[in-house]
Amino acid sequence: MKRSWLSILIVSFLVASFGSSPGFAASSESNSRAKSGFCKKLTSSLKAGVGVAVAGAMVCTGAVCFYSNPISAQTPDYIEGKSLRVSVIGDSLASDFHLDTMTSNIWQIRTHQNKNAVLNPDALTSSSLFKKLAAETSVKVTNFATPMAAVFDEPQPLTANQRYIFGIRSFSEQIDDVISQKPAPQITLIWIGHNNLDWVKGLNEAQRKSPEVTFKMIEETFIRHYREELVRLANHLPKSSKSAVVIFGLTQFEEFFKARDEAQELHGKDSKKYPFFETVYNSFESLKPGSYRDGIKTLQIRINSRLQNLVEEMNGNTPDSPNSPIKFFYAEALTQLGGAKDLNDLDAWHPSKEGQQRIANDFYNGIKPARDFIFNNSN
Repeated sequence: MKRSWLSILIVSFLVASFGSSPGFAASSESNSRAKSGFCKKLTSSLKAGVGVAVAGAMVCTGAVCFYSNPISAQTPDYIEGKSLRVSVIGDSLASDFHLDTMTSNIWQIRTHQNKNAVLNPDALTSSSLFKKLAAETSVKVTNFATPMAAVFDEPQPLTANQRYIFGIRSFSEQIDDVISQKPAPQITLIWIGHNNLDWVKGLNEAQRKSPEVTFKMIEETFIRHYREELVRLANHLPKSSKSAVVIFGLTQFEEFFKARDEAQELHGKDSKKYPFFETVYNSFESLKPGSYRDGIKTLQIRINSRLQNLVEEMNGNTPDSPNSPIKFFYAEALTQLGGAKDLNDLDAWHPSKEGQQRIANDFYNGIKPARDFIFNNSN
């Protein structure tokens, strides 16, 4: 156990020392008040003479404070206030994360923020939303998505300080991040909520056999929190120029389960393939084969339907509707998968490079109506 934590400290120290990947500018737009308070507490403890243990915690804090800044990519001809500005809110599907060892998971969070469907400007790697937009216009894309992010909080084994170390930012916190951006993004892309679909979590056997009450609770809580955050975002977006918010529905789980079943068959023939296949169930029990999956599919369909209605509701409630400078759009991502090859080759849960490519394409196509809305503003 001591060795494990020592490894974590070393990983955190290395990342805090070397910073972000070349070609990226670490934006200072993120709301880091909570993290800042955490840093001050550790500094105060160190002054009090706690010693080596706190010094080690300070190493972790260095990585935490570093992560409080989001990762952005921009074209060389980007001009602040004139070029297209896009911000992304999401969970692990938009942040290139997959299950691995503890130290590897932390390393991913600290170093892989650019290797995903949102950014990834490296010409030698697969495409991304940024690369697709950069081929057409001057643009800056900022990715606030973090692994384990959720629309509403659930009982979690992680403490607040552990959440800081892992860099987890909830939906509300990511909305804070977007609100703090100056100038504000013209397009905000939101794809979050998958971590709220683990419906069997904390239920006894009787509750699992009669899940409708739980489904209704999750659905209503999800939409209530989602609506509150959209209203808060709309209230802070500028009224003097057009802004678009694109809400992506939850991924199509029917397709996902087909791909995962294919991966399970491969794993059964060779356990070295997808070595963290079963580990997934420790974090997300509802993914187990059988009736639990039916519950996820039911929730996904119901929530997506409610999100579409929410978009219509928001468009009807924005100031000066229907001529409001703020418009909401609905889109979908990962409605189709190409089988196991689109899933990560370690956990068969998160997307592979091919899966990231599909997400990038869906993001690009999904925000096209929003881009048309924004660009028409200047004509």
